[in-house]
Amino acid sequence: MQFTKSFFALIQENLFNSQLNVNLLADSLGFSRRQLLRKCYQVFGKTAFEVLDDTRLRLIHEMVQQHNISIRTIAENVGYNSPYYLEKKYAEFLEQLDQDDSH
Repeated sequence: MQFTKSFFALIQENLFNSQLNVNLLADSLGFSRRQLLRKCYQVFGKTAFEVLDDTRLRLIHEMVQQHNISIRTIAENVGYNSPYYLEKKYAEFLEQLDQDDSH
């Protein structure tokens, strides 16, 4: 439980850090990269990258909903180098949300 709280808090605190990646998460949480990968798969059933990406997209979705900020503007401030890539990932995220809501 403590791992999960720390993991998500770290992502939220570093949402606008374009350097945020699995290595930084591992270092900040006191894990080796390999340990973090195993721990994430054990706890979440996903890779650390997938959990990081999903969490970022959820936080971005909240920003879009609450503050009516464009994806392009967010891409400039969040760890995505390409606004087009973020737009694509966000569209996939929204599609998954729609599928989850319909079940």
